[in-house]
Amino acid sequence: MSPPVEEPAAATTLDHRRLLAEIDAEVRERREEGDLPPGFERELDALFNRFAPPSISDDFDAVLERADQHAYIDADAPVASRIPGGTFVKKVLRKLTSFYVQHVARNVTAFASTIVRAVKLLGGRVERLEAAVPGADDRVLDAFARLPRTDLSEWTEAVVQVLGSVRGRVAVLEAGDGALLRAFAGAGLDAYGVEPDVPLADEVADAGLEVRADAAVDHLRRVPGDSLGGIVLVGCVERLPTGALVELAELSASRLAVGGRVVIVSAGPVSAAFGPAAVAADLAPARPFHAATWVHLFEQHGIIDLETRDGARIPGALQTVPGEGDVANAVNANVARLNDVLFAPASYLVTGTRAPTS
Repeated sequence: MSPPVEEPAAATTLDHRRLLAEIDAEVRERREEGDLPPGFERELDALFNRFAPPSISDDFDAVLERADQHAYIDADAPVASRIPGGTFVKKVLRKLTSFYVQHVARNVTAFASTIVRAVKLLGGRVERLEAAVPGADDRVLDAFARLPRTDLSEWTEAVVQVLGSVRGRVAVLEAGDGALLRAFAGAGLDAYGVEPDVPLADEVADAGLEVRADAAVDHLRRVPGDSLGGIVLVGCVERLPTGALVELAELSASRLAVGGRVVIVSAGPVSAAFGPAAVAADLAPARPFHAATWVHLFEQHGIIDLETRDGARIPGALQTVPGEGDVANAVNANVARLNDVLFAPASYLVTGTRAPTS
């Protein structure tokens, strides 16, 4: 009788979303207990990018330096061997094949060196292109980041009310000084913030709030789909270039769970051209979107029940002329039209809900 055949063990399927959720929960717990200082995770990321293999590193200069080092091929193969007579055999083989190996090595080294040089030249061109595009130049972004942020505190109560019934975590992109996060905490919402200004993010984190130093788009790219109960877009919607804003709308819609809510709080594009905000308008990579533009983008990505609310109008509106009659009525009608254009609402709120998938 043949021995019984053992059934193969069933293959274990790795649920990467569950694994990421468990890692995220562990990091949150460690962060709340004070085991992870605010800058510790960033230091690890920087070290990883610096010393990681070129294939997975994000440090361009380090990758290019590694490529330059590996561009040269050593045609003299080592001959040391632990096998008796192995060293002699290797020396003979190296001697017999040296002409062909050196010929190939010279050609491959010349090709690799040319490619590395071409990448360096391309890198220089990209740097000059970035200097000409506001959204890509770090100096412009840094100057813009140092400007006082638009005061949108008038919307805090409304945002808390909109998100008060959501289930799941709420991401605030960007967290700023943490005022909105504190309001969410007071309302019992499970919220965290993302803030690209590293010193500001550390300051808010030191105050006991969960804030991650990261860019809004980069963070949402790493968030699993259908995992957030709410997303608040504030600050970044006035600073990012047009392409990034379009991607932000797409990412936000896909990261929300069914029934999750998205909220946008933004200064209007007209308000950015008047008063102190004119400096921000000059330095910003792109002007803020109109509320109707966000509605149009979200409608394309399964967001329903979209609503828009206008904030207070820009101060300094033109005054109507006193009196009655055809002339006064005509002048006042034109004044009203000018006020609608020049002194539009200074900010707006857009809300929407992730529709069930069909």
